Amino acid sequence: MIIKLFYSHSNINFAGLWAVVNNAGISFPGMIEWQTVEEMRKVVDVNIWGVVSITKAFLPLLKRTKGRVLNVASSAGRVSTPSVAAYCISKYGVEAFSDSLRIEMRHFGITVHIIEPGNLRTNISSADKNVQYLDKLWKNLDVDTKECYGIKFYEKGKNPSVYIAYSKHECAYMYKSPKVSEKLKPFLREKPQLNSLKIQKWILPFLTKQIQQRSLGS
Repeated sequence: MIIKLFYSHSNINFAGLWAVVNNAGISFPGMIEWQTVEEMRKVVDVNIWGVVSITKAFLPLLKRTKGRVLNVASSAGRVSTPSVAAYCISKYGVEAFSDSLRIEMRHFGITVHIIEPGNLRTNISSADKNVQYLDKLWKNLDVDTKECYGIKFYEKGKNPSVYIAYSKHECAYMYKSPKVSEKLKPFLREKPQLNSLKIQKWILPFLTKQIQQRSLGS
């Protein structure tokens, strides 16, 4: 079905598929205890199973051209952070899927690459959207849970400045992805948009869990 749709929407003379870029992703903020399993599953379904489904559908075409797969993961696929557990789960999944696929496809000449953006300005980091979502979660919590966390914790978590600080960079990786697809020998992992938060997430995986959690405020 996906292949048929691909051909039906193509207005060019199709000479072969050179690359598949899996860039779709969603995220909703909130503590694990605040969110339902269904809400968390929605994020994982889009971010990892969407990647798996699209990739599997186009592998036959990529085999013919010995093309490449570009999967947009995240620095959150290396170090987990609070309030975005489902997103971290999904991005760890993208990393694992990509590493396994790379080994399996080597025989066919297909290369698999991971792009790991840092904290960039996208709809995922929209302050208005995230604050509204946290408001909804808080209103749906029972009285005991609200008392356990406290109103100060809630107010701090929904401060728009948190999301503005995390999304001050433009989407440079959106322009990076096509370049990766055109390179003759791209890196297996591309890490566009260098910033202090990104550097932190590169270094943290090599440290102990205790140090990681202290640096993330837990």
